Amino acid sequence: MVNIETLNELSQLSRSGFGQPPPRHGLNLLYWFAHEFVDIDTFGRLVPKVSPKNGAYGFHRFHNFQDDDEYTLPNQKLLYYEVGNLNASGADKLPFYVRKDFTNFADDSNKDRIMVRLKDDYLDRVYISEHSDPSRFGRTCRITQGLIANIKRLEREEFLRQVKSSYQFHHQAYINSYTETQPKNDSWCSIL
Repeated sequence: MVNIETLNELSQLSRSGFGQPPPRHGLNLLYWFAHEFVDIDTFGRLVPKVSPKNGAYGFHRFHNFQDDDEYTLPNQKLLYYEVGNLNASGADKLPFYVRKDFTNFADDSNKDRIMVRLKDDYLDRVYISEHSDPSRFGRTCRITQGLIANIKRLEREEFLRQVKSSYQFHHQAYINSYTETQPKNDSWCSIL
């Protein structure tokens, strides 16, 4: 069974580390997704402006397994689609602010993905994930409709500022706690 954390708030998104640090593009990709790709209907469902089935913006079918047959997402009968691979056909239609730091090298500038589960004409589930290596996904989290609605209310600069400042705070706290648990070694050693 797949155990996936659900993110309801910006602070949880920030702590997840998704899209952090630069040159990762996930935060800009998520902002684009919330502002330009989906609407929220009167029932609170996420309705895509263009079906992921059509391949727009680099969307393509996500086959929910890895080499050792472990599932990345819950194994359901509904189809999953993925966006965020900046090398995919159609990804050049993503806004420049999503693609601007893409280097086309083996760095973290093409690491982040959004996966959606399509049910009828709406998105039943939204997930964020990252490649841990070229063929496997690392940490995957579910994004709620409420979090998408919160992102929709923010301008891009404010969204990035809030998520990044919270990430830096939590990242520094982690480093400090790690440093405090390490043994002190004040000795000098020089090799001549």
